[in-house]
Amino acid sequence: MKRVTTQRFLLGLASLATMLVAYTLASNAGRMVEPEALPRLLRPEALPPSQAIVGALAELVTGGRRHAPPEGHVHPGLPVHTSDHVGTLLQQGVTLQESLAVSAARV
Repeated sequence: MKRVTTQRFLLGLASLATMLVAYTLASNAGRMVEPEALPRLLRPEALPPSQAIVGALAELVTGGRRHAPPEGHVHPGLPVHTSDHVGTLLQQGVTLQESLAVSAARV
């Protein structure tokens, strides 16, 4: 039974690695060929490079850059929120990990 579990785990791991390599090759096709020659689906605007996804995820998890909350920035047609909790959290330097830990503790 243990051997079957190990084989399934290795097959799943190999499948995941194959998908990551295939996505990386497809998303970086614009570096190998002129972007205008690519179908619309393979352009960087539609299929972001895996390096950009990893960078964004790392920035999200580690806290990344500190952004100042925009003052008076309102999108037309969208509801305006009266609470400024996001701005307060940004000013206090709260990270994603801290926020998730607090949310998990409440549940």
